[in-house]
Amino acid sequence: MKGYWFVHLDVHNPEPYKAYVAANHAPFRKFGARYLVRIGRFEIPEGRNRARHVVLEFPSFQSAHDCWHASEYQEAMKLRTPHSTADLVIVEGYEGPQPDSAVAWASAGSEPRGYWIARADVRDPEQYKRYAAANATAFGKYGARYLARGGRFENQEGMSRSRNVLIEFPSYRAALDCWKSPEYQAAMQLRKDVSTIDLVVIEGYDGAQP
Repeated sequence: MKGYWFVHLDVHNPEPYKAYVAANHAPFRKFGARYLVRIGRFEIPEGRNRARHVVLEFPSFQSAHDCWHASEYQEAMKLRTPHSTADLVIVEGYEGPQPDSAVAWASAGSEPRGYWIARADVRDPEQYKRYAAANATAFGKYGARYLARGGRFENQEGMSRSRNVLIEFPSYRAALDCWKSPEYQAAMQLRKDVSTIDLVVIEGYDGAQP
């Protein structure tokens, strides 16, 4: 099962921050990381968040854990912490059932994927289950598939919530359209009073990898 880093950042000093970006390539390569999200277009339709958003995918939850704790990454992190404020959580991937999709991913074109990155605190789990069942209509219509969904997580830096979700869409436009759709807005009514959610809808990354 794959592992992920969800990173939300405010960078206070962009020029010295570039030294961290250069230094993190070695540990990312060592532990098999690749960027899914990195400085793409985004909207924050719910909650609060920071100015930059990064998602790294690792071969396993263990490799994601080991990368953050590795001496190479801890040395690189020293170049980041004076110049930024980060929320960083390591999240276990998801391998369960997916929404029945009406979208053919193979014909989705070459544009970057779109993603929802969500952090949630749920106050009424039974009511939230009704939302989880109801959102399948919108998710199927827009080609959503879960990459992470409420699995194990480790909060390493900054703020976190008790549930972490990563959803991939065929495109950024599909990700935005899904959130705005009447099907999803109807489902959302089932959770809005029983949960607190920070949600970023963001464009995927298709540039160079570590």
